Amino acid sequence: MQIISLDRALELGFDTVHVFRFAGFGDALMFAAGVREKVRRTGAPILIATKPKNYDMMNGIDDGLPAGIFILENYYAQVVNKTNVRRMARRGLSVNLFGQSEKHWIVAEIAVGLGLSGRANLTPYMHVDKKLDGFGKLTKRPQIAIMTGGHVKKNIPQHVYQAIVNKYKDKYDFVLLGLPDDPILDGVIDMRGKLRFADEVPAVLRESDLFIGIEGGLMHIAAAMRTRAVIGDAWRGKLSGDAGHIHISPKGLKKYRGRTMGDTETFDMKEIFKAIDTQLALAGTPVPDTIVDLTGIPVVRPPVRRDSLVVNLLDLLWRHIFALLRVPGHGIPHDRIEQLKYKLKYGMPI
Repeated sequence: MQIISLDRALELGFDTVHVFRFAGFGDALMFAAGVREKVRRTGAPILIATKPKNYDMMNGIDDGLPAGIFILENYYAQVVNKTNVRRMARRGLSVNLFGQSEKHWIVAEIAVGLGLSGRANLTPYMHVDKKLDGFGKLTKRPQIAIMTGGHVKKNIPQHVYQAIVNKYKDKYDFVLLGLPDDPILDGVIDMRGKLRFADEVPAVLRESDLFIGIEGGLMHIAAAMRTRAVIGDAWRGKLSGDAGHIHISPKGLKKYRGRTMGDTETFDMKEIFKAIDTQLALAGTPVPDTIVDLTGIPVVRPPVRRDSLVVNLLDLLWRHIFALLRVPGHGIPHDRIEQLKYKLKYGMPI
């Protein structure tokens, strides 16, 4: 993986930058899974854009691929800004901006946005340096990684996590991952806030027999490490589907900002314990690839902030008038005319 400037991207012959409109590093890993499949299928390098905070998470995502994955440096933050979209068009680089509908699994919508179809291998991947081999084994006994934090709308109640620890602590040691202010549990190895998410957390998950948590970033890291998981899924299965993971939905429903979601106070503990037992019995056996059928999934094109065609034409008219009057600093806006022609030709937002 290389992080490159716009000038370098143009030198390498790229004509499109692919951008998935997302926020968290879990989304970045799903984006990377779709991009890896795109490169596997085409055998051609690809240019993407993402938030700089995700650069470390995506390090090495082109491992074992027939061509490289390139990231456009510091571009994501401005990608939905009309000035920068124009700048890309003027330089000959179009922006493939796509989002999510939350009607299908996000990684499938990402794959369709990248132009993929049919059955696709969307297995998450993360590069972990060999110097961390063995780092993640924090106990002599088999270990289970657990996370108690996460977004308020899908948090699992504290008593549920504690009941899990209490039931399995005689045979397993629990490693608590997450942020420093995540809830603490009794009887765990507390590693909250002590590990780097880009490499040390994956190393711990790789050495764990199981991950227990909610739908989110650590779930996707576990998938990338081929670690089985039991996930408390308040989304009720719409946005998740990694192979080797069992999702448990709450029995009841609740409203969150106008959206119907699972009420995390209504998890069935027997169902959770059954899923944990099933996964622990499979510990050490290979986790299959995540194969997804993309049939019938639409591309979601989020709107780009834009001026109207009338505003653009009026602006061009005034620029021509100023140029004809020889107003200092004003010439015929050939670059603006070319970018407008380009965007009209290819159907890009103005």
